[in-house]
Amino acid sequence: MYKENVLPRIKNNVFKNILWLSFDKIFRLVLGLVAGIWMARYLGPDRWGELNYIQAYISILSSISLLGMDGFLVKEILEQPKKKRFILGSAFFLRSSAAILGSLITYLVLLSLHVNSEGLKLYFFLLPIVLLTPFDLIDIEYQSQLRSKLTVLSKSIAFVMGVITKIVLILMKMPLIYFAAAVGSEVILAYFLLVIQYQITGNNIFKWSVNWILIKNLIIRAWPFTISSLMIIMYMRLDQIMLGTMINEKEVGQFSAAVRVTELFLFLPMAVASSALPGLLKTRQEEGREAYLVKMQNLCNYMFLISLLLALGVTVFSHLIIKILYGNAYTESAGILIIHVWSLVGTFMGVSGSNFLVVEGLQKYSLYRTIIGLIVNVSLNIVLIPVIGGYGAALATMVSQIVVAYLAPFFFKPTRELSTITIRSFLYPVTMLMKLKEFQKHNKTAK
Repeated sequence: MYKENVLPRIKNNVFKNILWLSFDKIFRLVLGLVAGIWMARYLGPDRWGELNYIQAYISILSSISLLGMDGFLVKEILEQPKKKRFILGSAFFLRSSAAILGSLITYLVLLSLHVNSEGLKLYFFLLPIVLLTPFDLIDIEYQSQLRSKLTVLSKSIAFVMGVITKIVLILMKMPLIYFAAAVGSEVILAYFLLVIQYQITGNNIFKWSVNWILIKNLIIRAWPFTISSLMIIMYMRLDQIMLGTMINEKEVGQFSAAVRVTELFLFLPMAVASSALPGLLKTRQEEGREAYLVKMQNLCNYMFLISLLLALGVTVFSHLIIKILYGNAYTESAGILIIHVWSLVGTFMGVSGSNFLVVEGLQKYSLYRTIIGLIVNVSLNIVLIPVIGGYGAALATMVSQIVVAYLAPFFFKPTRELSTITIRSFLYPVTMLMKLKEFQKHNKTAK
């Protein structure tokens, strides 16, 4: 009776939850891309770069304030539903403290770097992105109940209002500071709607309570995830900060335009790898390690081939892509894109390699790979940015991604097998061409 009535309902709820989350990602990707490109064209490389420079700091701050808790908080709520208000209240206290402290430290850093008054104003208008992230704990509760639809609705309304506001500001030819205010206002509206919705659906945020013993336990559990999240976001955003600090905001604008094009393709490796993971786990359990390694090799082969074709395509049409999307003011971005898009090869292989680490139970090495990549990236940026600017940052990104995917696993004995798999995939196109030539030769002989 339980299986007949309850299990189908759970499966249906899971499916609906996935649909809502997928809709949210696609909706934001498409609408955000259109609005972002329009903004970049209107603002030009200088002002667009200034906005991206400050947003890079905000991105790092947001990652810190989340404390890497999302995954295990859902698990905690599901396992201890009676302690839900203490779990949420304690996490809210920790995240709020991290957000406030991080914001103050970042402000002092910006002052020490002699960021101009407009840059500081941009920072304050964008701060709601950081300071209000603790309210995302409402979404954590919804995730535990498979009700992500409620979060998507609240945030989508605010997102649409934000896009409309930005378009109006462009048409009215308003200065940069108004766009930062629009971004901050969108975040305030999103969390306001989320809290109101939470309250009217029978919940009460004011019943959340702090438990000091639980806070201590959360800190102990969270710190590895916090460091991992911080390393990843620094890996993604430090190049923009270093460009803005060592060169100027215009160079950040040119670089950011190229990065946005590369980032359009990042959903592909995530989608392919996440779809392949259940099959890899099942093969490992049912057919043994050798059969699983064959599938793992095939995954890496196909991922390498896809990334190679994408990188080649973008390289050939880079000038046309930049001109159509961003206009003549971003001509330098085309050259940067030609280099940066080849980081996709490392990214695709790195994401594929993450599946190997999950199946083998070696997730901790994912952090080690990221740290190695960050060290390589920062070191190369220090050397290359003063000499060739955005081109240097793009080259540093490309090299560091390839190091993470191909070389970093070789440094650790448990992951050396992954290096072998990824290097074999590098030779996959050559193997395919050789087989094609043999096939053609065989056909000619047969005739």
